[in-house]
Amino acid sequence: MKQGDSDGAIADLDRAIQLDPRAAAVYLSRASVYAHRGDYARATVDYTAAIKIDPTNPTTWLDRSLAYRAMGDSESAGRDATEAVA
Repeated sequence: MKQGDSDGAIADLDRAIQLDPRAAAVYLSRASVYAHRGDYARATVDYTAAIKIDPTNPTTWLDRSLAYRAMGDSESAGRDATEAVA
């Protein structure tokens, strides 16, 4: 991703998920790539997967909140922001 190759980053992260589908950090990373590309719908799917694996990470809740806000879903964004603070 830092090299400007978001497609390559997603391909690498897809492979990492295949190798370890319980790695919350990988879902979080892929969600960040999707969000960077403006694909907030896919980002929220990956943020949700990461939250299901590790619901204690406030960064994931906050990042999903920002994705929801970018999509115009202020209710979900507020809920997730509250969870991030909690």
